[in-house]
Amino acid sequence: MQDLTFEAEAGATTGDIAEVEGASASTVRLDAAGEELRFELPLPAGDYTVRVRSMAIEPDTFSEVALTAGEYAMRPQAITNSVFTWQRSHFTQPQDGPAVITMTLREGAGVYLDRVRIHQLTLNETITALHPFERDTTLVADGECRCVIAIADDGSFAAQAETLAAEIERRSGARPETVRGDEITEEHFRSTNVIALGTRESTFALVKSSPDAWRSIPSPPDDGSPQLFTGASTRWWSGASMRRRCRRASMPSSPACRASARWSRRGTHCPRRS
Repeated sequence: MQDLTFEAEAGATTGDIAEVEGASASTVRLDAAGEELRFELPLPAGDYTVRVRSMAIEPDTFSEVALTAGEYAMRPQAITNSVFTWQRSHFTQPQDGPAVITMTLREGAGVYLDRVRIHQLTLNETITALHPFERDTTLVADGECRCVIAIADDGSFAAQAETLAAEIERRSGARPETVRGDEITEEHFRSTNVIALGTRESTFALVKSSPDAWRSIPSPPDDGSPQLFTGASTRWWSGASMRRRCRRASMPSSPACRASARWSRRGTHCPRRS
């Protein structure tokens, strides 16, 4: 499974590097037709999605960015927003080998490109065996953590994460790693359990955990009390029913926060608190 995220300025560009409020780092500015941003990388054969975080240079203007993978033309992206948003296009890598992903300004007043994510689709993966769907999640096994704590993208909820990590360490002898929500990747969801603190607006990991349009994450209780949301999806194996449970939980030193825990490939979920 390939899941790669790049800062736009890491690619080769004929545009300019610009500092823009709201960007994760520097951006690539394309303001003349024909200017481009290009990434070259090895990819195994398969179907892929390219997600681009972009913003229009001028409010209320229209710009179109053409995307190609080698000679394959993807769906162009129309960029009109005056805030950074994500758009996606798709392509097929016919065989293992190098891929050249190019984003070219076709027309318009210009755009800022902030980040580019390239990830492989798994809709056609062959299912060789069903995974067990256990009732309990193992956060620590044999002295090793099987979980990671995601805090808000701006570092908020670090204190709550510290309290939670300390409690897990006290009970198990192993301390989970704490990372920012925007650093959580698809590989985290596939290989471990993610405990995300915050909201959909503050912690990008929560959005990543439910990328499908037909799924949603419940809003926190109106009274501000803590909430624990756990969810499993059919994203990496088919035929397993999705189960969701939303309840109020007494989490130590974490007022008005949400924890979202993903199932691992082994199909286990978060333990109940006594």
